[in-house]
Amino acid sequence: MRAEPPLPCSLMTESPFGQPDCRHRVNYFIRASFAAGRADCLSLLFCGKLDIFDIPALCELYELGLCRPPCFLPPWVSDPHYLLALLTFSHYTNRLSMEPIVEVAQRLLESAPVVRMPEPGEVV
Repeated sequence: MRAEPPLPCSLMTESPFGQPDCRHRVNYFIRASFAAGRADCLSLLFCGKLDIFDIPALCELYELGLCRPPCFLPPWVSDPHYLLALLTFSHYTNRLSMEPIVEVAQRLLESAPVVRMPEPGEVV
């Protein structure tokens, strides 16, 4: 069993069920990797079922030729420039107060009819 180092408080977030929220840990790790100038290792997150604490070992295994590149990279991670732009936009929008924006959207759309798009494969 591997001993994981304790997470800094900023990385340890709780899910509604009282467990550490893995999505936030990975999101923070991706952001921190860019900030640390180490976006080169992000594709290793998709080499298999692993934890962010496995990344240093995977970097070493990859360097030794014992770890292959992932078979599939999601489009959002295959282009580091796109991923950085997405994370920057997400960070910025998370700081916005939605109340005034929602009020504008409600007033703008209050008289607009509800749009029902066809389901995939549904004949129109």
